[in-house]
Amino acid sequence: MFFLLKKNFQSACPVACRISDSDHQLHRRAVRHQVRDAHQRTLEERRKEEAKLVPRIRRVAKANISQMAIAEQLGISRMTLRRIGRFHGITLNSRTS
Repeated sequence: MFFLLKKNFQSACPVACRISDSDHQLHRRAVRHQVRDAHQRTLEERRKEEAKLVPRIRRVAKANISQMAIAEQLGISRMTLRRIGRFHGITLNSRTS
């Protein structure tokens, strides 16, 4: 029954509360039964989505704009921006002078 309830991972939290599982236990069971969250992305999927932002990041980074402003324009976190920049070799200014 647990596996059938977890098939639809969207309702994981209410189900976890009803069967008194912690988030950690819930995640371990999902991994064991190879159930994937509908919102969970693989590393390859995330990198493909982030690769679409690279040309825009390069263009804006050349304009000497701060990381915070770039991240805000793109609708991503500053840490995500830094990770993309590091992965693709883009030099980002931490502060503008």
